[in-house]
Amino acid sequence: MKKILSLILLATVFILNSCGIKDTKTELESLAKCKFQIKSIQEMTIAGTPLEKIAKNGNLDLGSLPGIAIAALQKNIPLDAIINLEITNPTDSKASIDEFDYIILFENKELANGTVNQQISVPSKETSVVPIQIKGEVYNMIFGNDKALLNFLLGDNSSKANFTIKVKPTLTVAGQKIKYPGYISIDKQLSRDILFK
Repeated sequence: MKKILSLILLATVFILNSCGIKDTKTELESLAKCKFQIKSIQEMTIAGTPLEKIAKNGNLDLGSLPGIAIAALQKNIPLDAIINLEITNPTDSKASIDEFDYIILFENKELANGTVNQQISVPSKETSVVPIQIKGEVYNMIFGNDKALLNFLLGDNSSKANFTIKVKPTLTVAGQKIKYPGYISIDKQLSRDILFK
C-alpha cells in the first residue's frame, strides 16, 4: 500500500513539476515528510454534557444523565470535541495544506469524520498545533455490543485505547483543488487522562 501511495505521490510531483509549479511540488514533498501526532483532546461533550460532568476517575454522575437519556431514546448521541493535532515539519521547506478531510477511529471503529476548511502552513523545521473540531454520533458505540468507548470513558485515568486520525490534505494548484493521494494515518494509544488535561 505504501509503495502505491509513493508511486501516486511521485506521479503527482512529476505532473506538478512538468506544469512548472515548483512551489506546490516542494510543499507537497514537505507535507509527505511531516510527522503528525495527537497532542491533546479538549472540550469533549456527549449529548451536550461536558465529559468532566459525566465521569471523572471512573465515577458516573447520575445528575448528568437526563440529557444523555433523552438522546439515547432518540438513538442519537452526539459527541463533540477538539483534537489538537501536532504537525512537525523536519524539512528545509514550508509544508502547506489548504484544507483536509479527516476520519477519527476509536479501536478501529469510526467515531467522527469531516472537513477542516482552514489553510495550515508549517514553516521549515518548526511545529504547529492545529485544533480540529470534531462531531460524531456515538449511540452504537455506547449501547451496542462493544462497550470499549464506554469502558474507556468511565475507566480510571490509566485506561488506554487506540485512536487513529486519517487525514487527506488538499492543495490548490492553478485555482484547482487537488486532494493528496490516499490518507495519512496517525495511530496513537492514548490514556484516559488526556481527556482531562
